[in-house]
Amino acid sequence: MATDSIATPESSVVETERTPLPISMEPLESELQTLYRELPRLLSAGEAGRFAVIRGTQIDSLWDTRHDASQYAHEKFDDPRFLTQKIDPRLLPELVRIFGPYPKEADDTDS
Repeated sequence: MATDSIATPESSVVETERTPLPISMEPLESELQTLYRELPRLLSAGEAGRFAVIRGTQIDSLWDTRHDASQYAHEKFDDPRFLTQKIDPRLLPELVRIFGPYPKEADDTDS
């Protein structure tokens, strides 16, 4: 396994070994990657504690309760492949272990 030095959006450097995505979560890999990509933006927008409905590469909607998010997703999508996830900063280190170093923002430049 590879070891990465990772600078997370919180500016702390984390030494971590990459962890494979658990087999049971492989059907939701696209949704988990979307969560990983969008989590810092959602946190900076003050959405911590809310619940995201994620399908594929898009965040479909945000809800105040898991029940509301789940009910909405089940009514909207015929296919049960979606992710309802609480927006929580503690998820970021776990996602880093699976998906690797956090991507730099497009507007970041090295001086």
